[in-house]
Amino acid sequence: VSPTPWWCCMILWTRQFGAVVGALVPLVLHVLLQPRSFGRLPTDSLVPLTLAVGAVLGHMFCQSFNNLWLEKKEHLESDYRVLLLFPHISSQARQKASVAMRRALKRGAEATTNTAAEFVVTRFVRTG
Repeated sequence: VSPTPWWCCMILWTRQFGAVVGALVPLVLHVLLQPRSFGRLPTDSLVPLTLAVGAVLGHMFCQSFNNLWLEKKEHLESDYRVLLLFPHISSQARQKASVAMRRALKRGAEATTNTAAEFVVTRFVRTG
């Protein structure tokens, strides 16, 4: 069982940009609130400035998330998307694992179909 495609993409985004965001957000907040820089501005000026900075950071997040989604869309929407979450796996190993997972899913679906059909036939014979 793997997370939904959106959560898989969020995990990948956090791995790629989490350190940058973790360093950038406190720095921006410090600069905005520090009395030696923008903190000395009146509240009427500081609020729109903070809103603009937040909008720019939000746009950067959305743009980078969208780019990552478009780059990995085929893999994220597949049944083997969990393979993207394993760190340090080569594309060749990921390809082999995805083939193995497709086979396992197909066998599982066939087994489930056969088991369900047997169950229905058994119930039908017992009640009939």
